[in-house]
Amino acid sequence: MKKLILISTLVVALVVPATALAAFMSGTYAGKTSQGGPVSFKATQSKVSKFRIGVVWKCTDGDRFQTVLPTKTSYFPSQNITSGNYNASFTGSGGASKYVNKGKIVNRRANGTFIGTRKYNTNDDLDPNGTVICRTGNVTYSVPRTGP
Repeated sequence: MKKLILISTLVVALVVPATALAAFMSGTYAGKTSQGGPVSFKATQSKVSKFRIGVVWKCTDGDRFQTVLPTKTSYFPSQNITSGNYNASFTGSGGASKYVNKGKIVNRRANGTFIGTRKYNTNDDLDPNGTVICRTGNVTYSVPRTGP
């Protein structure tokens, strides 16, 4: 009987911390980025969806502008979540735009980093062969769960 109790105690001691580390609340997460722009997404136990973020772009031609990605009527593709971690790369505009969003959700808070790069031609059109490169730099966020 003592062996059974000891084995049960060891199993519980090993399982509980692993479960606690992976635990987070599904729902909507929203707040501000390190650049002051909005960020929001919906998280389930397996996916991040409806991801949107406001970023400031700095370009090699000296231009600087702010946008919310993606547009008001669309979102980035869903990202898989494993043990609260998410990490995905997105390419758009025929290869002229590249984005990386990664982070971790613990309990009721998501901490992440977003990086974006875009190429433009001299007519200010997105162009995978463009010579003007615009970057967001590392845009960080630490946002709470704000709803279901």
